[in-house]
Amino acid sequence: MVILQSFLAIIICAIVPAIRYSERGIRNLPEHVIEAAQMMGSTKWQLLWQVKMPLDLLVLMLGLNQTIMHDIVMLVTATLIGTKGLEQIVFMG
Repeated sequence: MVILQSFLAIIICAIVPAIRYSERGIRNLPEHVIEAAQMMGSTKWQLLWQVKMPLDLLVLMLGLNQTIMHDIVMLVTATLIGTKGLEQIVFMG
């Protein structure tokens, strides 16, 4: 049960940087690019998947990097909960 709790804590805490970087990257795209895509008749889904996501790829990769780093930190922190799995090996290292 303790392992499940620590696993859920790691997942919940690690989702935050990914969401934050994704939201920030999509909102901070140049307005003229968005306007040009809208003037060409793009739907909302086309605008998201064919314009915003490719332009936002670098920020999304940064969010993925930060999520992985946050997972590693939370893995070490999970040893304080009292787990006996991989967390203990990382903590002893």
